[in-house]
Amino acid sequence: MFRALRYRMKYGPYLRNEQGIKKFAERALDQLLTRVTKRSAYYREMNENMLVEKANLRLRSAELARQEMLEASEYFSIRRRLFADRVVIVFTLLAGVLMAFFSVTAFLQAVDALSATGRWIIAGVFAAVLVGGGALATEFLIAALIPRRVDDNRREELPRQGVALLWSVVLIVVILVLLGLAETRASLLSAQTGSSLLYVGFILLSAAMPLIAGAFRWDATRFVDVYSTTQAHRRVEDRLAQIDSVLRQNEEFESNFYKLKLLEEWDEVNSFKTYKDNYNERKGIV
Repeated sequence: MFRALRYRMKYGPYLRNEQGIKKFAERALDQLLTRVTKRSAYYREMNENMLVEKANLRLRSAELARQEMLEASEYFSIRRRLFADRVVIVFTLLAGVLMAFFSVTAFLQAVDALSATGRWIIAGVFAAVLVGGGALATEFLIAALIPRRVDDNRREELPRQGVALLWSVVLIVVILVLLGLAETRASLLSAQTGSSLLYVGFILLSAAMPLIAGAFRWDATRFVDVYSTTQAHRRVEDRLAQIDSVLRQNEEFESNFYKLKLLEEWDEVNSFKTYKDNYNERKGIV
């Protein structure tokens, strides 16, 4: 009953027309072509954009392939090493800044013109500058003393020696300042605990924190470039594989969409034809 009501309300002109089945089939074919064309245009536009991206990624992959990269077995070991280096650097810098902070606050206690908040701010700034500067000076000094590439040009060895001397002076100054500041705090701790070992250990540890962080930072910089290149190349290859997969899926979706809509329209035409034949018999339409 509902189907008859729907046909009469929606397809009344086709039911009353002697060529209604033919007209209805033409209408169904037009709807099929319209839907398939719109969906095909959508998929083709998507495919064109992905093909452009794929071409750009191919160029990027070729550029990266000309650079030094890690093997598959080396990639994961270097990744673990870089992660360990970063963890050590972060915690070493934090420990060094805290120790330098306590050392500077002990030194600033004799300054009555500063409030407690002012002492904390000055101590924090000095601690961050000293420890961070010492770590950078250590890294640059090691890089100057141990170059990554051997250069046979004698003219470039003199500037490298000058750079090493410069960073040596900076590092020595930072270490001396840290030793001097740590001595004040170490004296207070030694007086409270009566331990000379704590006195020596606090001073040496305060001076060693920037050296440790700088050494691990230098170790990380030896592999970070080649690791970043390898990581970028792997991401490009993964994206290329993903694009190829999406292109194949779009082609399959487009084909399945056409078949599905074709079957739907064909079933609709057959259903209308059956109802139209019965309608013609009741109305006497030839």
